[in-house]
Amino acid sequence: MSEEWLLADSNVPNGWSDPENAYDGDEDTYAQNSAGPMAWTSFIELYYDIPLWCTKLRYWYNWSYDSNNYVDLDAYIDGAWQNVYQGSSTWGCWAERNVPTPGMCTAIRVRLQNRNGMFSNTYELREYQAYGEQQGTEPEPYGFVM
Repeated sequence: MSEEWLLADSNVPNGWSDPENAYDGDEDTYAQNSAGPMAWTSFIELYYDIPLWCTKLRYWYNWSYDSNNYVDLDAYIDGAWQNVYQGSSTWGCWAERNVPTPGMCTAIRVRLQNRNGMFSNTYELREYQAYGEQQGTEPEPYGFVM
């Protein structure tokens, strides 16, 4: 196997509508959530049935009101949530972030912050993916020297 962008297998939506659209490989569909002034959306969590060696994450989202939004990206690596990035971000196109400490990943999550102090904002998460190599479910063959 080789490293590639991988789509998740399942989700915990935590209030996001149409969560499957965040990992269907189609940038024209989206999961949706809203946040009030100076508030975060809830996390949408995406899960992988087969663990992968994760080295980076990528995402694509849009919003209803330009308000200097923040993104918070995490990966569940080696049994704990690892902060990958939290801060300002680009929107309306793919953005990538390297995982600070790569490792075995079984889930990724994202939330968005509305930095506007007066208006609510609606977010469209078009895609969220992990980059890496899935480790497979079959054991590696053993070699014996006689």
